[in-house]
Amino acid sequence: MPDAKRATLYRMVLADHECPFGLKAKALLEETGYQIDEHILTSRAEVDAFEAEHGVATTVASTPVKNDPAKPDFVCKFPPTLVARKPNSNTPLMFIAKTSINTASTKTNTGD
Repeated sequence: MPDAKRATLYRMVLADHECPFGLKAKALLEETGYQIDEHILTSRAEVDAFEAEHGVATTVASTPVKNDPAKPDFVCKFPPTLVARKPNSNTPLMFIAKTSINTASTKTNTGD
């Protein structure tokens, strides 16, 4: 049997705050079958020392500003197709719902 997948996870758990990114990382690793070597950083000094030693920055739980595109992307790969003025149908007008015939029929003489 092959060796199980293993991961080392350092996450911050302070008295007043638990890092949500660490919780999410732990859950994702467990879902994918990793065995986790978890190292809990319990003080701000431990967190600062870890960041300085490994050269990582603090994660910020804020939504980044979405950059709007300079101009809309209107690249057309195909030429536009022509649209019919009336729907194409082989059904006679008298059988189409909500169609009224406004023309009067011509009178015929009896026997003609």
